Amino acid sequence: MRIQEAIAALGVCCTLLVLGCRSAPTAGTRPSASSSSSAPLRPPSAAPAPPSSSSASPSPEPLDPLALPSVKPAPCAAVGRGRVRRVLSATERAPLLEAARAAWDPVADWMAPSGCVEQVSISCATDLDGKAGDEVVGEIRYIAGTEPCAAARRRGVTSTRALLAFVPPTPDSAGWRLLGLIGYDGFEVPGEESPATTQLAGFVRLPDGRTALRVTRANDGGDCSGQRLVDLLTATDGKLTEIASRELRACNAP
Repeated sequence: MRIQEAIAALGVCCTLLVLGCRSAPTAGTRPSASSSSSAPLRPPSAAPAPPSSSSASPSPEPLDPLALPSVKPAPCAAVGRGRVRRVLSATERAPLLEAARAAWDPVADWMAPSGCVEQVSISCATDLDGKAGDEVVGEIRYIAGTEPCAAARRRGVTSTRALLAFVPPTPDSAGWRLLGLIGYDGFEVPGEESPATTQLAGFVRLPDGRTALRVTRANDGGDCSGQRLVDLLTATDGKLTEIASRELRACNAP
């Protein structure tokens, strides 16, 4: 009987001991932050959204030479107030012709006005290079080659008319400065295919406030016949540069 009582008492002690072991770790302690039952759930940080294509800077629209507003050149000292065009004397045109040779040197020197020069005229232009000084458009009418006018005319060669952009002499610069060859309003050089005929169509205001020269080109010879273009030219880094072009009629179009 005492043995049974002892066994029963031992069982009660073990039960109390087990219950005490289970409750001891949590007694008087704060729940762990890692516990899913007590720590609040936080949504994961959202990854940064890729940049929207609509927020990127749009590409600038190409310039339409026919849609830009026209600008009238102001009077310039080289031409004279109240005058649209002035023909230079033989003495006046010598330094201009010297500057013009750079348009053909050294590759096409034989096409430069070096022999029979019939006439040189200038007209005022707008500011093409963004620098101080009046720009002018010069037209040189000449017969290509080095022979005198009389000999060239006897051969029946007609005149070539070259259009060029210049900066005339200023108090700070004694010589003419060539901006570049615009094109030919007439062309006859023996052995050379005629380029497109170029005519001045005026000046326009660009969206950034600068001005440009607008020209029309007609190609009626060689492999490309019937083509019509309108080009915009302005001076970039001191050199005449084409900045826009619009084709009005394609080559060999019916």
